[in-house]
Amino acid sequence: MKSLYLAVACMLVQLCLAAAASADVGEGVRLLRQARQSLEQGDAEAALVLLDQAYIELPFSAEEEFVYHERADAYAADGRYDEALSEYGKALNRPSAHRARFNSGVLQSRLAEEALEAAGVPLDPAGIPADADPAPLIEAIELNIPRLEEARMQFMEALRLSPDAEARESVAALTERLDDLAEMLEDLRNREQEENEDEEQDDEGDENQDDEEKDQEEQDDSESGDEEQPPEDGEQNQEQDPADQEPPEDQPAPEPQEQRAAQPRPELSAAEVADLMEQLEELEEMAMELDRQRRAQDQVDVEKDW
Repeated sequence: MKSLYLAVACMLVQLCLAAAASADVGEGVRLLRQARQSLEQGDAEAALVLLDQAYIELPFSAEEEFVYHERADAYAADGRYDEALSEYGKALNRPSAHRARFNSGVLQSRLAEEALEAAGVPLDPAGIPADADPAPLIEAIELNIPRLEEARMQFMEALRLSPDAEARESVAALTERLDDLAEMLEDLRNREQEENEDEEQDDEGDENQDDEEKDQEEQDDSESGDEEQPPEDGEQNQEQDPADQEPPEDQPAPEPQEQRAAQPRPELSAAEVADLMEQLEELEEMAMELDRQRRAQDQVDVEKDW
């Protein structure tokens, strides 16, 4: 088994040596320069074609790692950001790792800032409009904070490999930016919570108002029902005309006047007849006495005239 591994290893070494012997480093470097020129002219597609050719000419050479950097720049210029970050990652274990980490941090921070700007997130916490909707801003900040943190980590690694001023400034700038985003995120979450509480209070107020209106409608319906309800039997009998009221069952109904006149009167007894005759005679005597007094008065008045 060990002899087999040694045979495979020897074969790979021979292939690498053969590839290196057949490669033209000078041609590879020339292709790298042409790719850079195409990229500077804005032709990323042509640059990528030239870089593939340069890679064939530069296997296992010191110049090979520059192919990764140029490819990453070309992919980034063409909008293929994930592929660009992948190419930078291939150079992280090469002598130019400082450059790969720094460029990777620049790309990631740029992508994060573009996304934040598109969502309307300002650079200064005081720049958030008072009437801004917190939800989309919160979502944008939460999505891009991890990318900015990764970019800062790349800058710090680049600074560890090569303590230059540019990497130091990038770390300081990203640290300040992340602090501002954390402040904005807290402010926006408080706004969102207040808005949710206000909406809940409004909903409760609307529900209470609906309940009050419903109770008022039920009360109005109840009052209108009481007004339209017919009176009870006792009240209805009191409101009717006394003449229209039916007599109680234990008392006979009054007979009409014509029927009462047509009925024969009861006969008087002898004592009642005698009493009535005496009253009649007294009335006649009183009438005669009044007539005599009137005549005597008239005679007196005539004598006075003479």
